[in-house]
Amino acid sequence: LATKSGEDPAILNLIQGNAQYKSTLPVDAVWRVNQNMFHDSIRALCLGRLVAELYGHKVQAAGSLVTAALKYRAFLEHSKGSAAAAVRSSDSSFFSPGDIVRFLPKAVVQVMEGKASKVGESVVEVITKAFMELSDLRSPIVVRRVGEDLFEVAHASLLQYLRKRVIHQLVEDRHGQVAARIVAILSQQGWLESDTLAKQVMVPEKDTRSILHELYRSRYIDLFQLSASHSSKQFYNPSTSMYLWCVHEERLRRKVVDDVLTASRNLRLRRQHESEVVGREWIERARQTFDDENEDESDKMNQQKFELGLERIDVALQQLDETLLV
Repeated sequence: LATKSGEDPAILNLIQGNAQYKSTLPVDAVWRVNQNMFHDSIRALCLGRLVAELYGHKVQAAGSLVTAALKYRAFLEHSKGSAAAAVRSSDSSFFSPGDIVRFLPKAVVQVMEGKASKVGESVVEVITKAFMELSDLRSPIVVRRVGEDLFEVAHASLLQYLRKRVIHQLVEDRHGQVAARIVAILSQQGWLESDTLAKQVMVPEKDTRSILHELYRSRYIDLFQLSASHSSKQFYNPSTSMYLWCVHEERLRRKVVDDVLTASRNLRLRRQHESEVVGREWIERARQTFDDENEDESDKMNQQKFELGLERIDVALQQLDETLLV
């Protein structure tokens, strides 16, 4: 209802003058945003995009189906009533294909209806077959079939896969592809020596040790020193010690979250600087009405570059925010 100059009078007149809004939007009511529902909806979209990227070529509308199932679950969790309370009190996330039809995009429903009319089946039967195909997929598991027409989205499996991919991409962007492979191997196999890692990543030991030290300084991996001598009186001797490298999943996750937050802060500061210092004149000029014919061509190009830069920053910020939500 709010604009830069205050409340929007057109919307206020519509609400106050229309009788059907008064029962649901009383004048003295106080509203708040359901942040948990908002976050769950965005997470459903992110996981749906992931499934569409992985298996969209195998199962038609795979991403939309998963997103609809997760939105249906979120709707039940955040709704009022005894049914919603029962859902919140249980760990069950089961659903039937008929439950999620109203959460599917209209374009997807139309495609399903066209496909159903060709084979002489109902839309629910077509959706059921699609979920059965999704339940056969592995690495990662997308859907589990728990009954004849009852399914469950493998929420934890998809989140774990997406988080590992985000971590892999972040490490690769900062330290290279070999470093990302090292972190992935340590996450799967645990404590390893540098020479063993060098053989697995097929990189010389000298380069492997250098990359390990960089990752250690960046706090992506941990080091454990195991001394071969059990005598406390003997001085430290590197030749009789073993150095084992590993990844602590929770520490690595916290480090990645800190890096994403730092990047988000830097981008917001950059956008503030661009808006208040670099492009202040262009922003003020855009708010005013003037004749474009008298504007210099170079100014138009510079303004377009400035607007494109702001748009790229906004897109990057949106991607970082979505990363934090998963």
